[in-house]
Parts: sequence; C-alpha cells; structure tokens
Amino acid sequence: VCACGTAVDVTDLSSTLRHTEDIALQTDSVCRLVWYHSGRYENWPDLEAYTADVTAMAMQTAGRISILDPDRIIATKLSLAVHLGTYEATIENLLRRLDRPGLCRSLRDEVLHRVEIALPHPDDLHFKVTDEFCTMFNDVELAQLQALGARAVRYVNLHEAIGSVPLAIDPVLVCTVSTIELPVAESTLAEIAVWSELLGVRKRASVVTTNGRLASLASHRFVRQQFSHCLNQNRRKYNLLRRWAGRG
Repeated sequence: VCACGTAVDVTDLSSTLRHTEDIALQTDSVCRLVWYHSGRYENWPDLEAYTADVTAMAMQTAGRISILDPDRIIATKLSLAVHLGTYEATIENLLRRLDRPGLCRSLRDEVLHRVEIALPHPDDLHFKVTDEFCTMFNDVELAQLQALGARAVRYVNLHEAIGSVPLAIDPVLVCTVSTIELPVAESTLAEIAVWSELLGVRKRASVVTTNGRLASLASHRFVRQQFSHCLNQNRRKYNLLRRWAGRG
C-alpha cells in the first residue's frame, strides 16, 4: 500500500512502452533494423544441431517421466518461433540464463548474433504491437503467429530491457546473421558491430556494412572496454533486481 493509500500489486506486470517513439513501432522500419539473438549455436540458426539436442532432451525427459511422449515434445520444440530483441535485451537475457541455478555454462559457451530479417510479403509482419506472449518458458509456437495472420509479431518486453520492442518470428525470415564470439576477440568485425550499437545504429535505423569502414571511428581497445562496460552494467542491474525480489 502506497503512502496515498492506493493498493499496488507489484506482481501484476503491465505492458508499457519504454519509448513511445521507438523506431520498431514503425512497420516499414522493422526489416531495416539490426536485431540480436544469443545462444550456444555458433552457426545459428542450426536446425540440424538443434534437432539433435531437442531429440536427446526429449528422450531423456521421457525416460524419467514415462507419461510424456518424446515425439510430441520434439514436434513442439521444432515448431517454435525465434525471439529477436534489442542489443540491451539480448545481453540481459544472456546474463539471466548464465545465472540460472544448475546451468554449468560460462560466457565463452555463448555467442551473440546480429540479425537482419526479410519481410517479403505485406502480411508477414503483424500490424500491431501486442502484449508479451504468456507461455511456459516464454516459448511461442509458430501456430500462435499464424493465428494472428503473420510470420513476425512485435510485442512489449516484460523480462529484459523492460518496455523495449522485440520480435517473435518464423526462422525462415532470417536472412543475414553476423556471429560475435564472446568475449569479443581482438581485431574482428565483431568489435565494429558492438561499436556500431554504441553509436546508436538501432535508433537511426541504419545498418553497419561488413567492409570495416567503421573501424576508424574508434580503437579496438576502446570498443572492448565499452563492451565490457555494457556487460558489467547489465550484470549489476540484474543482481540488484534479484536482491530486491528476495531471490539473491
């Protein structure tokens, strides 16, 4: 209860935009933006490796819980949409996963992907920005996108970079992927990608070329320092939230 006497339920999250002028709200700009995705697959999206991992997981789970159908688990996992987000949201998601109890992985086990998408048909992108999909483990099935008559749906993020606008998309819409090894290696175009984000590429809806022209804007050392700063800032933010929520 606030001092004014108003009762507030802090567990009730509402979808509120962080920036009402976020360029991702402009339908015709979505396919021109640089999006991000993190995970452990270097050659992402790697359907063969993902299918092998999902199959192994399903068989192991069904072996422990006999009532589960491994074929159904596999079919469900192979029919999921892919989440793409802002740079900040993707880093926060990465750190949250690494902090998960029982997950024996480090930053070196993860990779960051800069992603461009193609929306060849007018109806590929849902015309509205929706609330976040409320599903277990944040999995979004392609059937949910199809029910909205689209292959890409924007929503308001309630978990990372709260209020930002990410995408749930059909993986076939991914057209260009630039993979960034973590931690960022010296003298790679990955550093140029990080630097481009620091310059506000997303806000200007421009795309960094891969010919290295941005390299002259800053030294590699400065880029590495800024990348480390971004990681540290987000890690501190996440740890603070965990302590505030009583989980730390």
